[in-house]
Amino acid sequence: MVTMGCKACSMGSRGRGRGCAAPAFLAVALSAIPLVRAADTADSVVLEEVTVTAQKREQNIQDVGISITALTGNQLTELGYNSTADIMAQTPSMKMLAFSPSLTVFNIRGVSQNDFADHYEPPVAVFVDEAYISSQGAVNDILFDLERAEVLRGPQGTLFGRNATGGAIQFVSRKPTDQPEGYFEASGGSFGQANFQGAVNGPLADRLDARLAFATVHNEGWLRNADGPDENANNDFAFRLQFAYKPSDAASLLLSLHGSHNNDLSGGYSHESLYENAQGLGTEVPANVNYYGTCPGCDLFGYKANGDPWHQAYDRVGFLRRSIDGATFKATWSLGWATLTSITDYLAMSKRFGSDSDASPNPVLTYDTDQHLNQASQEV
Repeated sequence: MVTMGCKACSMGSRGRGRGCAAPAFLAVALSAIPLVRAADTADSVVLEEVTVTAQKREQNIQDVGISITALTGNQLTELGYNSTADIMAQTPSMKMLAFSPSLTVFNIRGVSQNDFADHYEPPVAVFVDEAYISSQGAVNDILFDLERAEVLRGPQGTLFGRNATGGAIQFVSRKPTDQPEGYFEASGGSFGQANFQGAVNGPLADRLDARLAFATVHNEGWLRNADGPDENANNDFAFRLQFAYKPSDAASLLLSLHGSHNNDLSGGYSHESLYENAQGLGTEVPANVNYYGTCPGCDLFGYKANGDPWHQAYDRVGFLRRSIDGATFKATWSLGWATLTSITDYLAMSKRFGSDSDASPNPVLTYDTDQHLNQASQEV
């Protein structure tokens, strides 16, 4: 729906922006107001129309009185983004708090959720195909086969509810059409990185179209662990199956079945030997001081890290096992003077996360969380 005529930068692989010659502010500006050279004159430039649904109806972005960043699916692919959290790199005033790989909180203009409990809802609402995602543990997922992503900055409570006080983020997938088409993409990188995604689309019968899309993310882990498997390894898979049916020229029905599954080795803590100073603050034990009587520079249990944050020793391998499955049904009727839309959504998530919080080979401190979520919503 959104077409951009100019690219701020082009990536040869799906990395995270390395080698991009355009500065960040230029990439953001071009994503919001793309410039294209007119075909009939050598010097004039025109603005292509960018269509968004920031007010729950299709509008030109120039006619919407909201601060919006809109990124097309092609832009997301060229930037190498494969996670929903990646869009913050191209969005002004947006940051992310990742308390753990299992919990992601978006921050827009300083409005955020500062608690890492699973049951809290964020003040920045996230929507996928107009369906609200209520759990902070379900918003960071694989990014694939999207038509566009929209970030709306500032309070959006009038149209998007009370949980949009900081803003709203919308991910809009590519919809089925009656044109047979498909694609397949593969990319690789260091640490055994191998990503795949693709889609097939076309008619199944008269007035009935379907689209099947999938994506996988795999890497072998980049945080070296002296006492076991390397951490921050990913084995993720996601799919989306959609059916579009038009019983008449005035009505349309869309059913979307989707799922994603994570089986990751997660880590990130690094170890330092600390002691309490005179002000009651934690201070690193000097390398030549045997503060605890175990060894110079060591902690209470006799362990001393090598000083390299990328090489640690974990007695317990952290993990994230998560399954998200759901269905969204959208029905639209044109009444002539108005359009009536019904959106029915169901989502179920099962998630387990564990980590070695003391970041040492000693079984001192671990953290575990287990969440089961079932949500249903109906909007007219």
